[in-house]
Amino acid sequence: GRVEEAKSGVRKCAGEARELGGRYQKMLEGRTLIARSINLLALKPAKEESKAASARLVKIEEQFKAKDKDLQGAMLALEALKNSEKKTQYKGGTAETWEKTLLGLKRNLATVESKIKSMESYNKSYARFILALVPEYVRAGVKFSDKEKASIRKLSSL
Repeated sequence: GRVEEAKSGVRKCAGEARELGGRYQKMLEGRTLIARSINLLALKPAKEESKAASARLVKIEEQFKAKDKDLQGAMLALEALKNSEKKTQYKGGTAETWEKTLLGLKRNLATVESKIKSMESYNKSYARFILALVPEYVRAGVKFSDKEKASIRKLSSL
């Protein structure tokens, strides 16, 4: 009975990992939007009035890119968790072995969930930083096309 209960827990962890995969994908889409917005602002001509905003944009971009390494580790752990359900197809193993496996999966799931939550929070912060720079660029006389404005507006939804 303990073996089947642990196997059921492993399947549940795999299901939770798939749900986290959706959040991870949405977070990646947010990062793509942020990267495009950074590039959009970086390509605008730096006028004298927007030099301070341009300097802050460079710092934001450096910090933003530094988070990429964190994403890779979370992605690998998430993929391993999604595939953990395959372990339940194996016959044998003691209850203790299965319970240890389940405990390890739960620990990894909590770690990945924490990392995704952290990256979602970072995305919101970067979006706010970029949105705060836009008025400075506008005051400096930088013009944005309708398409660029729409792209920038999407940041507020992160």
